[in-house]
Amino acid sequence: MKKLLKGNFVFCNLLIVFIIGGLIGYSALTVEKPEYLIITVAGDCTIGSYPEVMPGKSFIDVLEKNNNSFEYPFKNTTKWFHQDDLTIVNFEGTLTEAQVPAQKKWRFKGPQEYVNILNKADIEAVNLANNHSYDYLKEGYKDTIATLDNAGVGVFGNGEVFTKEIRGIRVTLLGYQAFSQSEVIFKKVQQDLEKARKNGAKVVICSFHWGVEYQNTPTKFQQRLGRHAIDAGADLVIGHHPHILQGIEEYKGRYIAYSLGNFVFGGNELLTDQKHRDIDTILLQQEIELVDKAVARIKLTVVPFQISGDKEFNNYQPVQMAGAEAIRIRDKLLKISEPLQYGIKELEIGG
Repeated sequence: MKKLLKGNFVFCNLLIVFIIGGLIGYSALTVEKPEYLIITVAGDCTIGSYPEVMPGKSFIDVLEKNNNSFEYPFKNTTKWFHQDDLTIVNFEGTLTEAQVPAQKKWRFKGPQEYVNILNKADIEAVNLANNHSYDYLKEGYKDTIATLDNAGVGVFGNGEVFTKEIRGIRVTLLGYQAFSQSEVIFKKVQQDLEKARKNGAKVVICSFHWGVEYQNTPTKFQQRLGRHAIDAGADLVIGHHPHILQGIEEYKGRYIAYSLGNFVFGGNELLTDQKHRDIDTILLQQEIELVDKAVARIKLTVVPFQISGDKEFNNYQPVQMAGAEAIRIRDKLLKISEPLQYGIKELEIGG
C-alpha cells in the first residue's frame, strides 16, 4: 500500500512539473519579444528668414555661402536622424513664394525648394501648430502644407494628425497652439487622444506651442496641460515657443519636455544680445520598449548641442557639445528641472 501511495505521489509530482513546464512554454510562445522604437525630437526650426534681417547674415545668405547645400543646416545630426525610427521638429515659418505678409513683427519664410533640407536630414514629421504658420497668410500656409506633402514630410498640428506605421507599431503625432492658455484645449486633447487610441495608435506624442518666451520655468498652465495629456494617454509631451530650454518632468512613467529651445533657427542672426545669447539646445531621444505592442518602458537620453558654431552670428548649423560642455548643458537641464514637482533627478547623455 505504501509503495502504491509513494508511486502515486511521484506520478502526481511529475504531472505537476509537466503541467507547469507546459504552461511556461506556452506563455513563452504567446508573449512577444520586446520591440524597440527610437524617436528623436528637436526644437524650433525656421528654414528661412525675415525681411528685416541684417544684410549678409540671413539663413538664405549663409546657405548661399555654403553652395546652397541642403545638407548644411543639419550636417551634425546625421548620426541620430539617419539611424532612428522617427525624427520630429517644430517648423516655425513657411515655405512659399507668397508676397503678402501678416501684419506682425516677425514673418518667416523660405523658398519651397528648402523642403529638401528636411528630406536630406531625414526629418519625417513637423509640427505646424505655432504662431508662424500663417506668417504669409492663408496662401503661405497652403503652399507650405502642399510643399511638405509633396516631399513626403508628415504634417501635424492645426487639426492635422500624422500617423506612421513603424514595423507594425502605429505612432500618432498631435500638435496644438496653447500659448493663449485657453481652458478649451483640455477637452480637445482628451478627445484627440481617445480617438488616436481607438484608431490603433500604440505610441502617441503631443506637441504644444506654449509658455513664455526666454523663460526657463514652465508656467502653471503648461504643467497642468502637460500632465493632463499624460493622464489622457500621451506617451511623450514636447514643448516649444520659449526659444530656450525648460525643465523636464517624469510623470507616471512618461516624460514632459516643456521646451526644447531653438535648433536650426533662421529667426535671429545676432547671438550676442541679451535675449539670444543662450544658445544651448538638445536632441531629445526616447528608446521606447514595447511588449505585445504596448509601451512597457521608456528610456530618455539627451544629446547636448548649441544652435551655432559661431557665437556672434548664427551660422544656422547646430554643433554637438562634448566633454565638459555636454555635461554643463545636461546639468543645466537637471537644475532647471529641480523646482518642478516631478522634475527629473538624473539624465543620460547620448552619443
